[in-house]
Amino acid sequence: MGYVIGIALFIVLLPFIAVYGLFGWMGGTANDMINSDMVYEYMAPEHQEMLRQYEDELTEIETVFTENGLSDTDISQAKTIYLSCLTGKESEDGFYQKLADCFLNRTEESDALTNISSAFGVTFTDADRNKFNEIYGGT
Repeated sequence: MGYVIGIALFIVLLPFIAVYGLFGWMGGTANDMINSDMVYEYMAPEHQEMLRQYEDELTEIETVFTENGLSDTDISQAKTIYLSCLTGKESEDGFYQKLADCFLNRTEESDALTNISSAFGVTFTDADRNKFNEIYGGT
């Protein structure tokens, strides 16, 4: 689970790496710049394939979440959760909106992970919840 979350985090952070690569020259020398194509090039082939395989689904999550007015943090969280435990479920009717609703319907008693557990029948251990909260904040 940690391995999948690590990969998902890298995917989520890839745009930030790209932006830094484009504008990093402002803060230092040319040697300090990070090229996102170079990062992708040196990724293991199985990780590159994983990125290509789920690109459409991750884009659809971003589109639906944006349409629903959810934040970039929510989008990152949803992508991480999708990659770690919801792959294959995107074929269900209304999957993307159902996932967005899990974030939209958060309350003090029911956080996004609880809503996702109910909606998709997945289970999050206490360790999963703690790691998720450590990465994205929350209680």
